[in-house]
Amino acid sequence: MNKWLLFVLTAIALPGYCHAEQPETEQRQQLFQQIEGNTERLEDIIDQQDWQQVSTMALKLEQDVILLKKLFPQSSKGEWRSKEKIWHDWENFEHKLTLWSISFKRIATTSQSKNHRQVIKAFDSATLSCRACHMQYRSLW
Repeated sequence: MNKWLLFVLTAIALPGYCHAEQPETEQRQQLFQQIEGNTERLEDIIDQQDWQQVSTMALKLEQDVILLKKLFPQSSKGEWRSKEKIWHDWENFEHKLTLWSISFKRIATTSQSKNHRQVIKAFDSATLSCRACHMQYRSLW
């Protein structure tokens, strides 16, 4: 009886243990959610034309995207909704993250002109970078 109980408990616990997500994966997901929320806030701040806040938030987003590069270790391959293609094509993926971070820096720089139209254009470029990367490197399920 005890052996049977031990077998059942092991069968239940082992799959969860084997598929436990890495700390980097959890950090990555939290950071992506933070970037998403801050990008929405940035859009609101742009609409309010608070140029100092636009610059501050855009620079924070730039740094957050730079941090993302460190949160895709080989050991996290296949976890969450990231396609394995990320690790097979790391240079291209890293290049896209670099372009994304640069697009947020461009928003900060453009905000100094206080030209709403130009800042919106820079913001649209940043969100297009995000979508393009998702289409290529993120599973829908």
